[in-house]
Amino acid sequence: MSARMSPSLCQGLVVSGLTAGHRPRTPVVHDVSFEAPRGRVTALLGPNGAGKSTLLKSVLGLLPHEGHLRLGDTDLGALAPRDRARHLAYVPQRTLLTARLSVRAVVELGRFVHRGPLGSLQRADHRAVDAAMEVARVAELRDRPFPELSGGEQQRVVLARALATGARCLLLDEPTAALDVRQVLHLHEALARLAEDDHTIVVVLHDLAEARQHAHHAVLLHEGRLHARGPVDRIIAPRTVREVYGVDLVEGAGLGWRIPGVGQ
Repeated sequence: MSARMSPSLCQGLVVSGLTAGHRPRTPVVHDVSFEAPRGRVTALLGPNGAGKSTLLKSVLGLLPHEGHLRLGDTDLGALAPRDRARHLAYVPQRTLLTARLSVRAVVELGRFVHRGPLGSLQRADHRAVDAAMEVARVAELRDRPFPELSGGEQQRVVLARALATGARCLLLDEPTAALDVRQVLHLHEALARLAEDDHTIVVVLHDLAEARQHAHHAVLLHEGRLHARGPVDRIIAPRTVREVYGVDLVEGAGLGWRIPGVGQ
């Protein structure tokens, strides 16, 4: 993917001096600053324990933090939680939802940031839910009980719930961990379409080959601090990989896949 971008695409998520953790006096993330441009996919990278999930949850306002967060012209720190949820949507690494709700009912939960838990859904809400299920490829599962789905299917439903919020910034924490190869490709296809639709996408990934194939930019964390940021092919490079992961990057050693008929 090309790393070039126009100035108009630089109005995405801006993180400045973020220090955060589960306890204010014992931060996990230290003074991290970066920008995730609008209209691009930004991969958040780093070894286990580097602070990736903590960073995402802090941006969402779920953990105490210091620093400044902005999405376009909006100061996220000045927003109430419900208002912030209209700007940022979250796809966790795994869902804790166990209620026997139908898939459609789960996706409809994403609309409550607009209407509240007791508000009835209107025509616009139903359209947003339908569109989200189509993008996440779960429309055919609409009547299935959520707990009966496979892990990969559940992850796609949670993605649809996030999309139903209508938020223009999507934060995903290892969304491909429970997916098979084909599902991984479909998810990245969906993220690419969202980026083309001017969304800001930040996705935590462990697979460096996957990140280099599907992301435009990368933010590399190491021991809770920013190690590097920039175009993905410059960040996933021999020097930075050795410095952070302690391994040598062997070009051309990985495997690649594609969906037949897509991108040909």
